[in-house]
Amino acid sequence: MWLGLALVAGPLFGAAGWWWRRGPDVRRRVLSLGAFAGLWGMEGLMYAVDLGYMPEAYACLALFVLIPLLMARDHKERALTPGAAAVCGLVAYGGVEVPLQILSA
Repeated sequence: MWLGLALVAGPLFGAAGWWWRRGPDVRRRVLSLGAFAGLWGMEGLMYAVDLGYMPEAYACLALFVLIPLLMARDHKERALTPGAAAVCGLVAYGGVEVPLQILSA
């Protein structure tokens, strides 16, 4: 299962990194940075809700908040990226954690 996730996530985040660095429009840069920050949001949710590891959850959620603020290029991207990160984090949580819980039940 983890190999399958790696085969999907590797090219996905590779393309996202390319879009963030060389993306021709704001929409692609915001989406790619939102995907990266959303990954940390998903990890924070998993640590807090599923595992109860609060120090790790706080660290991941701090990255979830700081990545859009520190890595965005301008004020417009800083304003749009947290919303994209929240959506990406929830989608990732639903796409990874929910199936894992179903398989382990």
